[in-house]
Order: sequence, then C-alpha cells, then structure tokens
Amino acid sequence: MSEQGFSRRHFLKVSAIAGGGVMFGFQLLADASPATHLADTIFSPNAYVSIDASGLVTLMSPNPEIGQGVKTALPMILAEELDVQWDKVHVEMAPLDPSKFGAQVAGGSGAVRGRYMPIRTAGATARQMLITAAAQQWGVPESECTAENAFVIHKPTGKN
Repeated sequence: MSEQGFSRRHFLKVSAIAGGGVMFGFQLLADASPATHLADTIFSPNAYVSIDASGLVTLMSPNPEIGQGVKTALPMILAEELDVQWDKVHVEMAPLDPSKFGAQVAGGSGAVRGRYMPIRTAGATARQMLITAAAQQWGVPESECTAENAFVIHKPTGKN
C-alpha cells in the first residue's frame, strides 16, 4: 500500500470492478480513430493505445518529436506498464484532437513530463483490462493472473 492508503494496483482493480475498467472522463478513454493501416486492431482501450493481432502496440503520441525524446521515452513508459518489449511499441503522431489528447504542443521540454502520467495510466489500464478479460475467459481468479513479456499468464495452469 502507498502512503495514500492504497496501491496503484488496488486502485485499478477496484476501478475495473466498479466500472468495467478505469474511466477517465477527460482524454484517456476517448475513442481513438485508428489509422487505415490499423484497421485490423483487436484491442483499443483508449485514445493512446492500440494492440493489433500480431501483438504490435501502437502509441498515439499527441506531441511531435522535436528533440524532447517523445519517440523514445513515451513508448518506454508504455512498454513498462504493459510489460511488453520496447521494440514492440510503434509510435504514431496522433491526429490533432484536443478533446481526446488535451494540448498537443511542442516546446519548453514538457512533452515527456506532461504525458508521463497519462501514458503510464493508459498502459496500466490496458494491462489490467487484458488481465481481467483473460481471467474471465479462463474462469480463474484474476489475482492468479499476471502480465509478463507481452502475455497474460495464469501460473497455476500455465495458460497464456
């Protein structure tokens, strides 16, 4: 448990149970319009993240890369939260849509700092949704499932 009395994991679990997934009214769960080459996307839980049938994760980056590390740091943050390899995360420039992504600006070295929590939360939410869905499909307790190296795993049975 954190200093505030509950962990991030506990927060995500309670949120998933209460509302079928964490819902942030501002931008995180706004429907993203996938690019035409992502038409085969099978999982798109929020405006930032899409995962296609081959396991490629696409991060829709609201901020352009102008030397601030957007195409390096943001996919690393997402990869860590989803527990996937960094080279499995592809970055695309998000369409201009402040209703989904907030301010889409460059400058002042604020892109990574300003997107750290939204990207981290989007990745953690997606991971928890995948774990919840797998546990329900397998008919096993969610607490026995984990995300490891781009797979949801039920350790007692070895399912993934």
